Amino acid sequence: MDRRFIEKAAEKLIEEINYCNGEVDIIEVASCLGFKIGNASLSNNEDGFVIIDKSKSSIFDINTNKLIGVNCNRTLDFKRYVIAHELGQCFLHYDPKVINGKYAHRLHIKGNNEIDADYFASCLLMPASDFLSKYNELKDKITTEDINFLLAKKFNVPSFAVENRINDITLQLV
Repeated sequence: MDRRFIEKAAEKLIEEINYCNGEVDIIEVASCLGFKIGNASLSNNEDGFVIIDKSKSSIFDINTNKLIGVNCNRTLDFKRYVIAHELGQCFLHYDPKVINGKYAHRLHIKGNNEIDADYFASCLLMPASDFLSKYNELKDKITTEDINFLLAKKFNVPSFAVENRINDITLQLV
């Protein structure tokens, strides 16, 4: 999928929640979209899932027809990333007209759809203008490792997400 399209989709969502800077409140974003979020007991190789079933009023005895579950054994920063990833799956790959408003996805195997959803998650949790501004403040002053650490803390995301975002943004600038 076109990365510019994915970035624009995330930017549009960020605008809708009146994002200012720093950490995006991903729970608020998901709630505004009608999702309930919960911890789930999943196997070690599974990070999370999303279920949408417009024909039901509850999923797993939770009063919702839109649910995102995250592996209860993950760190908070990783859980935030999983929630954003699952929102990306919905924004990029869910068509409510297909299969009568039902959709289910489990995050554990990396394919093209997963890569797109990961990119969406990074765009959503680390908005380009704010991220680039903070990155440029730091890039000539401290080590790459320290930059990754500080940006991961600022945006409350895993360090691998920061590394990927830096690579994505700097490639766009070239």
